[in-house]
Amino acid sequence: MPSTGRFKHIARFITVGKHLPTFLGMLITLSVLWLQLSAPTFVEDFIQRPEYLVYDQRLDIMPKAVKSAENKVVIVDLDERSL
Repeated sequence: MPSTGRFKHIARFITVGKHLPTFLGMLITLSVLWLQLSAPTFVEDFIQRPEYLVYDQRLDIMPKAVKSAENKVVIVDLDERSL
């Protein structure tokens, strides 16, 4: 039962006074760092899907390039005889 007293002291330290915002900030920072460095594959898939959807939407919104009829492909072959 000594471990219960230890957790009680830690819980009181976190919840009393100004330590809670500091603790929450550190917890969020460490969890984001953990996700960034060694995220499981399901987390990467979960993040990648919305990223691809946003990218597709951005491409749909962008104006399309207008090609004129004058843009024709010309192949130029330079050899010794033509020079």
